[in-house]
Amino acid sequence: MSTSSIDFTNHVVILGWDDLAHSITRQLVLADKTVAVITRQPEARELIQETFSPDEVRVHLSDLNDWTTFDAINIEQAFKVFVNLDSEEDSLVAILNLKGHYDGLEFDVVIENPELEDTFYSAGVTYAVSTSNLSSKLTAGHLFEPEVASFTSDLLSASAKMGDHDIQQYELLDSNGYVGRTWDDLFWTLKDEFNCVPIGIGRSKPGFVGRTVTKMPDDDRPLRAGDHIILITAYKQEDALESFFGTDEGIGR
Repeated sequence: MSTSSIDFTNHVVILGWDDLAHSITRQLVLADKTVAVITRQPEARELIQETFSPDEVRVHLSDLNDWTTFDAINIEQAFKVFVNLDSEEDSLVAILNLKGHYDGLEFDVVIENPELEDTFYSAGVTYAVSTSNLSSKLTAGHLFEPEVASFTSDLLSASAKMGDHDIQQYELLDSNGYVGRTWDDLFWTLKDEFNCVPIGIGRSKPGFVGRTVTKMPDDDRPLRAGDHIILITAYKQEDALESFFGTDEGIGR
């Protein structure tokens, strides 16, 4: 696998490598996303090269203060930067430095301390997820609602074979005939024609980073171009859904 310049676009950039980054990369590859990884660990580079195809994942061994590396991985054309460094301080510094050097990047970060979520949102992060909050919710679910927790864990994993189910989101493009119609119209079309279950809408809000999510909207909720429709679907329906929406699963730039 080459560490030279890459021609990925609309890809995910991951800063830092550990078991979590490995798991996320697997899920992204299953969802047909390309990934560029920057790490300072030679052993991590070897593992990535052995595990993933260079058409799916590229890795660069570099420090985060080497701007030529970010240019080499085409970071300005990435739709998301996932920051996964050893400490919250390192992650925050990296985000602020990148925001000062490149315009228009979107950042996700996983943090240990939930009290720092607001700090990262103030720095312009799109999503800051506390591992302690997330793990405590999943653990509680396994204790008191084990079937629900098992179902949730399955849905959170990218589907890979027939029989798998997944939570996905698709953008409603200007050209889609359901723009201007209602949630109820789209809900029953997707249910009847694709046997999937729409469960929410993600919508951009002026002055707000990311999207606000409305779970199970009212039937008469009007749909807008740019809305992201969140749904539960079977693996076998992914191609048909991408054809219906005229776009790939997930978000892009």
